[in-house]
Amino acid sequence: MFKQNNKKKQSRSIQAHILIYFSILIIATVSAMGAIFYYKSSRTIEKNADEYAYQIVDQVGRNVEYYIGYMEDVSSILYYNPIINSYLMTKPENLWNKEAEEQKIVALLDSIMKMRSDIVSIYIFGRDGQVITNERNYKLKEYVDIRELSWYTEAIKKQGLPVVSSSHVQNFIKDRHNWVVSLSRQINAFQTQEHLGVLLIDLNYKAITDICSKINLGQKGYVFILDEAGNIVYHPQQQLIYTRLKSENIERILNTTQRSFIDAEGKEKKLVTIKTLPKVGWKIVGVSYLDDLSLSKDDIRNSYIMITLVCLLIATLISAKIASNISRPIKKLEALMRRVEDGDFDVDIDIRSNDEIEHLGTSFKVMLQRIKELMKQTKEDQAAIRRSELKALQAQINPHFLYNALDAIVWMAESKKHDKVVLMTSALAKYFRISLSKGKEVIQVKDEIEHIKNYLVIQKIRYDKKLEYTIDVDQDILKYDILKLVLQPLVENSIYHGIKNLPGGGTVEIVGKQVDDKILLQVKDNGVGIPEERLENILQSESEDKVRTGGVGLKNVHERIQLYYGEAYGLSIESKVNVGTTVNVWLPVII
Repeated sequence: MFKQNNKKKQSRSIQAHILIYFSILIIATVSAMGAIFYYKSSRTIEKNADEYAYQIVDQVGRNVEYYIGYMEDVSSILYYNPIINSYLMTKPENLWNKEAEEQKIVALLDSIMKMRSDIVSIYIFGRDGQVITNERNYKLKEYVDIRELSWYTEAIKKQGLPVVSSSHVQNFIKDRHNWVVSLSRQINAFQTQEHLGVLLIDLNYKAITDICSKINLGQKGYVFILDEAGNIVYHPQQQLIYTRLKSENIERILNTTQRSFIDAEGKEKKLVTIKTLPKVGWKIVGVSYLDDLSLSKDDIRNSYIMITLVCLLIATLISAKIASNISRPIKKLEALMRRVEDGDFDVDIDIRSNDEIEHLGTSFKVMLQRIKELMKQTKEDQAAIRRSELKALQAQINPHFLYNALDAIVWMAESKKHDKVVLMTSALAKYFRISLSKGKEVIQVKDEIEHIKNYLVIQKIRYDKKLEYTIDVDQDILKYDILKLVLQPLVENSIYHGIKNLPGGGTVEIVGKQVDDKILLQVKDNGVGIPEERLENILQSESEDKVRTGGVGLKNVHERIQLYYGEAYGLSIESKVNVGTTVNVWLPVII
């Protein structure tokens, strides 16, 4: 009967509803919208975007070519100047009016600089070491050989044709680091074409920036420039490029024969449009983000809106009925789950919907019942664990302690030290009385302090002058409850591992007080201390714990406190080698 009901309910499941009603709706709607939208948008966007981007890039290219052409004309004025040519042809020692000739050349350079604010500097380097420039008070760097710089060597290779470098820092002059684009040109004799020197015109990088920075391809698109070798001449995000936080597909740009391509690398698709400047070999590259272009989208947008409205109307009518049938039991189940989330495990789960939601409600009800059983079992298990741990702790009282105490009593009795026999026997009796405490796990702070006091009395009689102790506990906290046998393992640890082997002995100090809403008990000693590498893991390492305390250790006490009171309480340890150790015991204020 149960199997038959299952089959009947399964035939009307949510999955069946969704498949029946939404399959046709989604497939038809998405297919129609996708086909129309994809066909029209891809054709229109790619075509218009490519054409628009190429026009922009072409315009930038013409502006750059015009600018470089103008600078080449400036270089030609100097290249064909007879005074410069004559000056460089004549050996410096044979030039009878050298200073006057230089002044004429400098005056020419000054006039050019006044006409063109985008020129940073002009230098003429003669083959015989002459240097002529319009700049005043310049100093060349001694360790820089001008003839080995790239703009110089490239000018020599071109034998008189202008050479334009990529953007760089011109660093052959002391205390100057201008970011420039250099135009260099070998100066040849008019008649013999003999090499006379090299002309260098440093152009302000800002001039290139002004041409390119105002160009926008959509909201995120931009233009950048590469030289023949693929070095970046200009990029709006040049610092990000140099720090490798951004990259461009330079290899593909250099190798492609097309004027544009789609770059699918990275998170967003980009249309990369390229224009090569034949005179200098530079490539003007436009980058347009396909999702950012807004050209010729009116027709696409209108078609998309119309189709979407029709599909949404149909979908709304069909889904309204389905939503009303599905949402009611889901909302009811959600409300019940929220009550359980808030801690109410006694909710009455009764979901009737004849589909998977009812099955889910039934499963949730079974699961809730199981959780309640597990919570009950967990509480019982934790109580049993605490009782077992306390019994284990009591069982682990070091037999050597009892043996040594009794042996000391016998020895003192034989020596007729009756007062110490009485004192030690009394302390031992009180010590075991409080240890047992009629099986109770929790005692008052005053009893715990009395217990540790009796323990210290016994140890003081045994070790005599090698052990001193003090107990300073605020009276206000004596009435509070505390987990039994917390301090004894800590004090034992201080004696046996802190001060026992210390020459001259040491002191154990017990301090107790209330800090805000917590009780703080401290066991301090001035013993050998704990090395830093062992201190870091002493409350987590089982093996370390046993080494320190012989089995009833810091880790045991720490875990007992956290198990009983929660993770906000437990031990914290401070120690320095050859200075001492302080163990802090944090407990809640409970009466």
